[in-house]
Amino acid sequence: MTTETVRVERRGDVVVATMDRPDKRNAADLSVYHGLEAALGEDAAAYVLAGAGGDFSAGDDVAMFDFEGVEAADAFIVEVERIFRVIEGHPRPVVAAVDGYALGFGFELALACDLVLASPRAVLGLPEITHGAAPPNAMVRAVDVLGRGLVRHLALSGRRWLSGAEAHGYGMVAELHEPDRLVDAAVALAAEVAATPASGHAKRLLTLGAEAGYRLAPLIMPRLMASGTVAASRRRYAGDR
Repeated sequence: MTTETVRVERRGDVVVATMDRPDKRNAADLSVYHGLEAALGEDAAAYVLAGAGGDFSAGDDVAMFDFEGVEAADAFIVEVERIFRVIEGHPRPVVAAVDGYALGFGFELALACDLVLASPRAVLGLPEITHGAAPPNAMVRAVDVLGRGLVRHLALSGRRWLSGAEAHGYGMVAELHEPDRLVDAAVALAAEVAATPASGHAKRLLTLGAEAGYRLAPLIMPRLMASGTVAASRRRYAGDR
């Protein structure tokens, strides 16, 4: 089900969902969340998430951060959380093909996937803190993969970003591939994993700890997102553009 912002294609039994806002480095708005969710609802053996134009996703579209109060921000967090829950709770494998920027939402989206492939030029980071927000999902989920010290540096400073090669060295990225081979390799790996008879059961065991982060986000994020700091960041962003 291709939408205006998410392009969907089939490669054999694998569905490839490509975020398609290249002019914004695939920064996600509500239509991206809904498009990804719809793609993951397609009947397939496995799924690959990718981005158009040389980037995975540079994060959430800051232009959305115009909340009149905590309730509006809470509704937004529910929308964001849902796509992570869909991925982690999906019975089929989901593989991220990360090229270019994977920041904020893009980082967390990749982290929610079962496996991550990246190009050497990929850039992964959590700059939310510099906009007055915080990434609770990443702080809960990334510690298992990257370690407490590095995640603290990523999440608390917002300025320590990882290259694809560094993320591979730390174990977040399973394989490195050149950009022109990245999606093909992700499709091949997704199909391979889907063919293993116990992959669904293994996935359920591997994602047992995910719920902690999803319970935490609605307790923290709405007040942050509705704050004057985030509103000021949005105004600066709009002025820069």
